[in-house]
Amino acid sequence: MQRETLISKLHQQKTVIKNLEKKGVCLNEMQDVEMKELMSACESEIMKSFPDPNSFQLF
Repeated sequence: MQRETLISKLHQQKTVIKNLEKKGVCLNEMQDVEMKELMSACESEIMKSFPDPNSFQLF
């Protein structure tokens, strides 16, 4: 791959990433339910791994 092509593709990827960061993550209703179920199923494991509620790693 030529240098110019690589630079162009990297620039495009950075633009896409910035746009996604601005938009945030949007879940549809089904994905939202699945995420809530997953988080509740994993909550006990997370609390075992990070018992300090003020831990930055928890977030």
